[in-house]
Amino acid sequence: MLKISNRKHQSHKASQCSVDKRKAAQHEKYIIEINQTMMQINDDELQLVYQDIIQQSNSQEKNKVECHQKLIDFVKKLPDNHLKSAINLFDTMRYTKGQNKGNLLSPFLQNKALNFINSSLYKVGQDSDSLIRNNKALKNKLHVAHIVMNNFEESAFGKLMLVGFTNCTSSKSSLFGVGTSRCIQQK
Repeated sequence: MLKISNRKHQSHKASQCSVDKRKAAQHEKYIIEINQTMMQINDDELQLVYQDIIQQSNSQEKNKVECHQKLIDFVKKLPDNHLKSAINLFDTMRYTKGQNKGNLLSPFLQNKALNFINSSLYKVGQDSDSLIRNNKALKNKLHVAHIVMNNFEESAFGKLMLVGFTNCTSSKSSLFGVGTSRCIQQK
């Protein structure tokens, strides 16, 4: 059993060496192509290319510093009672597994989480009173359905519904006749 493991390890090591050699060869090829291209361009174009490369790296560094400063300023402006929440946010909004383990969640996933919270926690009409009213209305409908089902009778012509009377909601009553149903206002 140990020999298979050693062979697997050796095979992995050999394939990694092969990959490294191919990467080094590709890197050398790119450098040679760049050198050949640079030899063919004139001094003015070379100066422009040089400035573009240097400015791009400087602008990337500048953007990085600006982003860090914005984050620091934002954290400094937080009230003291929000600091623990901010720390918890940075600790929990991270990938827990996979190749991005430990990195912050992507902005896409952060927006998905926020949309989920907004759609489920902050629904209009989802306070406890409205939920209790909705629950009572559903119970009444269920009660009416049970009465209707219990009032069917077999006859020679098939099933007939007998007349029944029950509450639909707190302000309406339901009157059932043969084959019909409707709610009427209580007086």
